[in-house]
Amino acid sequence: MVLSFNQAIELSDVKFMQEKKLTGKFHNLLVSFFSLEKKSVMNPKRCAACKYLRRRCPKDCIFSPYFPPGDPDKFACIHRIYGAGNVSKMLQQLPVQTRAEAVESLSFEAKCRVEDPVYGCVGIISLLQTEIQKTQTLLARTQAEIAVAQAKHSQTQVNEFM
Repeated sequence: MVLSFNQAIELSDVKFMQEKKLTGKFHNLLVSFFSLEKKSVMNPKRCAACKYLRRRCPKDCIFSPYFPPGDPDKFACIHRIYGAGNVSKMLQQLPVQTRAEAVESLSFEAKCRVEDPVYGCVGIISLLQTEIQKTQTLLARTQAEIAVAQAKHSQTQVNEFM
């Protein structure tokens, strides 16, 4: 007779309790402990969202492809800003091929909002636009200096030729 892992655990639990003649509250406590342990063996890899929300992770969990168990901070940050229900609704409304990009965008925006509650990612965008304007101004100034230098150089060549 070949037993599965769970059947072997159940059989050993029953034998242990029969040998020790455990009854009453202690017996019930052990039964509930072993049943909890078996449930955790059944699904050892809940997604980060289900771990954070302290719930079982169903096989068709909308969060599991985008929130792996090794990165719990990603979902925690998104949940703090948007809420799990809102994120779930957003993801369900999107086509499957665009959901990963949407999650990355939500994650970035949530992290920015946590770091800067007033401006969020708009503050970063504003800083980058200012940096682009400064760089464009510097580029225009450098191009003007190059044009002046080339004009002087061509002027001196014309004067030397005559």
